[in-house]
Parts: sequence; C-alpha cells; structure tokens
Amino acid sequence: MMYRYQALNAEGEFVEGDMQQPSEQAVVEALLEMGFIPLRVMSREAGKKRGRVRSIRLKSRRLDSQALFENLHDYLASGLSIDRALELESRNSQSGQQPVIQDMLSRLREGESLSRVMSSWPDLFPPVQVGIVRVGEETDSLEQSLGLLSRMLADLQAFRERIRSALAYPSILMVVMLLSMVILFTAVIPKFKPLFTSMGVELQGMTRAVIGISDYLLQHGSLLVLLPLLGLLLIHLMLRSPSLRRSWSRSSLKLPLIGPVLQQYNLYLFSMMMQVLMQKRITVIEALGYLKDGVANELYRDQIDDMAEQVSRGSALSETLREPLFPEHFTYLVRVGEETGRLADAFTRLSTFYYKQLNERIKSMMTYIEPTIILLLGLAVGLIVVSMLQTLLSINELVT
Repeated sequence: MMYRYQALNAEGEFVEGDMQQPSEQAVVEALLEMGFIPLRVMSREAGKKRGRVRSIRLKSRRLDSQALFENLHDYLASGLSIDRALELESRNSQSGQQPVIQDMLSRLREGESLSRVMSSWPDLFPPVQVGIVRVGEETDSLEQSLGLLSRMLADLQAFRERIRSALAYPSILMVVMLLSMVILFTAVIPKFKPLFTSMGVELQGMTRAVIGISDYLLQHGSLLVLLPLLGLLLIHLMLRSPSLRRSWSRSSLKLPLIGPVLQQYNLYLFSMMMQVLMQKRITVIEALGYLKDGVANELYRDQIDDMAEQVSRGSALSETLREPLFPEHFTYLVRVGEETGRLADAFTRLSTFYYKQLNERIKSMMTYIEPTIILLLGLAVGLIVVSMLQTLLSINELVT
C-alpha cells in the first residue's frame, strides 16, 4: 500500500513524500532507519477521504478572517510564535470557528507553513491572502503581513457594511411597494368587479387594464412565488457558468447608474490590494498572480491575466492598463509611480481616491433612489385609485 509521510531529516528540515510499505508501522521503521523523525504517516486513500471531509465541513462554517489575522498579528507583536498564537486564538475564538483553527494548528505543528495550510482552503482564504502571508514567511516579516491583511480586510468590511446600510432603506421601500401592489390587485380591486358587472358598466381604458391585471394575478397567483424562485435559480446558474458570468460582467458595467459604481468598486479593490502587495516589495508579476481572484468582475480577471503576460514580456504595468476598464486617471498615476519608483504610494493614492468616489456616488444614488421609489409607489396607487373612481363616477352619471 502507498503511504504519504511527513518527517524531519537529520538537519531538522521538513520533508514529505510517498513510500510503498505493507503498514504504517513499516513506514515509521523505514523512516527511522533513514535517520528521519516521523511526524505523520497516512495512507493515500485516507488522505483523499480526509481532504474531502474537510472541504465539506469547512464550506458549512464561516471564519472571521479579519479578526483572526488581527489577533495573530497582536500575538506575534507580543513575541509569541505562530503556533502559540494559533493555540491562544483557538481557545478564545467562537465555538463554530474552533475546529478550523485547531486543524490549522495541528497541521502547522506537523511542519506545514501557514500559507500552505491556508491555500488548501480556498473557500476561506482567497489566493491574494495566501500570497501576502507567503511573502511574509519568505521575507521573515509574517507579523507585518498579518497586520496588512487585517487592515485590508477591515477596510473592505467597513465599505461593504456602508453599502448594505445605504441600500437597506430603499430595499424596504421596494418591498413595501410590491406588497402594496399585490394587496391592491388581489384583495381590493376584485371587490369592484362584481359592482361594475351588476351595473352593466362597460370597462374602458385604464380601468379595464387594472381589472385585467387583477384577474390574471388571481388566476395565476403561483407566479408570485415562482418568479422570485426562477430569479434565484437564474442567479445561481450565472454564478456557476463562466460564460454567463462573463456576459453579466460585461453587461453590468454598461448599466446606467450601476455600471460606474461597479467599475469604481473593482478599481478600488485592484488598487487597495496592489497597495498591500507592493508594500511587501514583491514583483509586479507576482502581485498580479495573487490579485487575479481578488477582483469581483470576470472582465477584470481576464484583463489581469493579459497584464501579467505582457509584463512578463517586458512591458511596464502602465502600458498594459486598457480603457475602458482602467480610465486615463488610473493609468497616469500608475505611470508616475513607475517613473518615480514609488508604485506602492501611487496605489495608495488610487485606493483612497476611489474609496472617496464610491462613497460620494453611493450617497448621490441614495439621494435619488429613495424619492424615486416613493414617487413610483404614489403614482401606481394613484393611477389605480383614479381608474376606479373614473368608473364609479360614470356609474353615478348613469344613475342620475
């Protein structure tokens, strides 16, 4: 049977490999004869099963990465080793996160690096986070890397919370508007139809349209449930299909009002992460490799792939930035950063600029969205009321 082993050699270096032996004990004895100190021995089949179980288990858990990196940074700044820091974090973390951190700790003490442990869980730690930690390990500046990661994630979290807060009130208004329409068309308007029929009034214009919509919803009420479900299914398919994601990414950037916000958000992500990576003094090609999965739009991901290829051929980063994804202002500041040798400072200015631009644009959008929804709700209700009153008045004229 084939076994996977991890051990320390005579120089104290971590080694791993495969060995064909009849049992785990035979592998241990063979390693001892080679002068190795066994750390872990596992059959290849068991390793595959364990990997699948971990993947399933961790997908059902959420990990507060920002708090984890911040606490680890504080522990390392106090002089603790990374394994001791993880041990303390495991004791103090929430019960739902403890199994994840304890597994990280056990693998770390078996000789794996923190970045390698993180890379096996892409659903918890994206490549850009793994890359920053790996650079910190390679340059003996893990404490600084964890601090940078903590601040980056804190900024992102604060910005996303601001977006959610800004969208909360318009979302409530939209739900109220839809519920009001449903109640009017399914509960109020149907009560008028028998009156009109008994009076022999011929429905015309807007009144006929309103009554027709009411009848349709009463006969096909299941659509009120099916349509949202179909919408959720469509979104799910879009997220799973690369071609649909790419089509949506291209179309969303062209939408009025929303398109500019999405572009500025991706530019903010790009510049902020490049700022952090450049502060680690790594090459532009390495930074682009880590950054690919950090942006939210498929077109930007494709562009980053193309940028990395051009930079590897000798092009400057500013020469690879193509409009309309990267506006002229963005390209200009990157070019200045390259010419002055202060690329990290250029991305710092860009991330600050787009952060402010996004805040201002979101505030401006909310200024118009809220009264627009209220106006639409008032117009819809008003048109329905007018259509009913118009017919009622015509009945009164017939009676008199």
